[in-house]
Amino acid sequence: MSKHWKWTLAAALFLALAVAVPRAESVNTQSADPTIVEHNLVALQVESDAQGRPVVTLDSDGPCEFESFVLDGPDRLVVDLPGVVSRVDQYKHEVGWGGVAQVRTAQHQTEPVPITRVVFDLEGPETYVIERSGDNLTVAFGRTAAEEPV
Repeated sequence: MSKHWKWTLAAALFLALAVAVPRAESVNTQSADPTIVEHNLVALQVESDAQGRPVVTLDSDGPCEFESFVLDGPDRLVVDLPGVVSRVDQYKHEVGWGGVAQVRTAQHQTEPVPITRVVFDLEGPETYVIERSGDNLTVAFGRTAAEEPV
């Protein structure tokens, strides 16, 4: 067999293997968490409790989990709702009392799992309690976990 035929055979064998073996970049390594069920955030209501402190209710069409964290400089409370799509019509809700300047709601992530993010812009460090009631989450400011629910 000539040198030319050996190179041709090697090239043909390489091409055959390249077509037959799936490439690593075509494999989807990000799969949605099957335990997270998608729901919708349908409304956000700002009210006050009996002491005049802000209480924000996040209305969902199904039970939802949440993760929260606090940021400073400027002070904010962030509540992430994994598996939730935001259907709230209004992006920003002005509060302006009880240490809460405003509340912003947006779709933070759509894939692999949707995450709705709710950001509370605070006037300074604030105590708060997040409670689940059916399909709703309530964020009450100026309270501690030892106080009675809203």
